[in-house]
Amino acid sequence: MEKTINHSTGRENKLNIPKINAVMRLGNAEYKYNSWIFSSKSQHIKADDHNSYIVKFKNNPQGTRILANELVASSIAKLINVPCPEFSIINVNAGLVDYINKINSTNFAPGNQFASRYLPSKDMLSNEISNASNIYDWSKVIIFENLIQNQDFDKKHILLYIDKKDKKMKFCVIDHGCAFKNQNWTALKPKNIQNNIENLLYNNNLKYIRSIKSAKKNILNRIFNNITDTFKLKQNEIKEIINIPVLDEWGIDSNQKEAMALYMLSFSRNTTKLIEMLRRIV
Repeated sequence: MEKTINHSTGRENKLNIPKINAVMRLGNAEYKYNSWIFSSKSQHIKADDHNSYIVKFKNNPQGTRILANELVASSIAKLINVPCPEFSIINVNAGLVDYINKINSTNFAPGNQFASRYLPSKDMLSNEISNASNIYDWSKVIIFENLIQNQDFDKKHILLYIDKKDKKMKFCVIDHGCAFKNQNWTALKPKNIQNNIENLLYNNNLKYIRSIKSAKKNILNRIFNNITDTFKLKQNEIKEIINIPVLDEWGIDSNQKEAMALYMLSFSRNTTKLIEMLRRIV
């Protein structure tokens, strides 16, 4: 069964990030829009838990740091219940990496990589998001994508899929490699968060807000009700995220961790302001 994270209003108690091992390569990641020159060249990998994953590797063309971005963003999404694929840290042995490098002309490094659960999906039209059964989670996505400063948020990073458990169409969001100042964590300035929110809100999300608003009367007012507390990361949760051991392996030093921790604390405190801004425009 393909699953996404818990969408309930309750919080996950801990991150509990699974650690799995790669078994075989299934192919290149099939993102139709993912064809730019500096693509991460993610791979479709089967793991020893019998699931398949889209895996981003160390030494990919976009840099190992995007793995850290993906892990931190996905961890935040899990804690605040944003619709996002389940994720794991996957170990890929040298033999399999050598094989992948040979057939793809890449220079990936073996060891721990970032893995996002593969969800068979369809191309999304801008008006289809309103038909997803979990549409009331869309407010969380708007707030989440703005708060992590994801410069690369577009329809190619929204997946529509059929949940195998209840047979309903749902959406989730993927690909946060370009979040957090495009990997430059020490440039994250909490005092500028309000300007960043305003710019990203109008540049990236307003078109989706409008499409949902036109599709379903009064839906936006409903989905923005009573969500503020779910976006306030606790200090112990922030500490747990920045101390995930694999971040050291992926090149994150103490200065970058400190900058990220201060930023996460600041954006948790600013969620109320963002929700108020959103309500003014809907």
